[in-house]
Amino acid sequence: MKRIWVILMILLSSCSEDSEVVTCDNLSIRLSELEYADCGGSNGNLTVTATGGKEPYLYSLNDGAPQSSNIFTDLEPQYYSIEVQDANGCVDSVRTFIGGVQAVKAIALTTLAGCGGTGGSLEIIAKNGIEPYRYQIGENAEYTFENTFTGLSAGVYSVWVKDDRDCFLGLYPVILNGITSEDVMQMLSADCATSGCHDATVAPNLTDEDDAADASKMILEIARSEDHYSPKLPVSQLDSLVCWIQDIELQNN
Repeated sequence: MKRIWVILMILLSSCSEDSEVVTCDNLSIRLSELEYADCGGSNGNLTVTATGGKEPYLYSLNDGAPQSSNIFTDLEPQYYSIEVQDANGCVDSVRTFIGGVQAVKAIALTTLAGCGGTGGSLEIIAKNGIEPYRYQIGENAEYTFENTFTGLSAGVYSVWVKDDRDCFLGLYPVILNGITSEDVMQMLSADCATSGCHDATVAPNLTDEDDAADASKMILEIARSEDHYSPKLPVSQLDSLVCWIQDIELQNN
């Protein structure tokens, strides 16, 4: 009888362990320290902190070999992805950028792409470095000595500038719009924010740019309707509203 009881206890214990539920929801990783590299050098450092999950943790940098230390050293300026894996096999990650001390300074000048068009351009003006400068649009593109990029559609871009010392700067996000908000506000003022109708006395106030932007999707829905106080807007103006909403979404994302 005692032998049967021991066997039963072992079976119950085994079942209890096999039914343990593992959740990965509480594992997280964050960047806790960051040191930029010297200009053109590779002496940047970063430290991450993991919490939750089940220790011990293993850390890897840019899909490299895992390590038990949460500190990474001798890093050059670029983007880095750091991943942590706990003892249960749960994974979380964080992404960061290490820049260069005394790096190049730059600004990006934009022209409108046009609604649904590709007439946009980016011009990068660089200073504080050693010429000649090289320029890149997007993380994986080739550097070029041309500082103007044309034929661009509306969207969010990253821009990179590198000088003759290989010191570089990243600009992100650079937002290229399809239409100006001033053009839209003029249209709304003429057609929608007339006296007693969506002016300062009727919500939404379409004479205020922020209020109009918050109500942009509702404005488009009403403008498409035949049942509003006035006929629906012509197609060209409806297209402008769609373009404006897309620009707002680019700004908010």
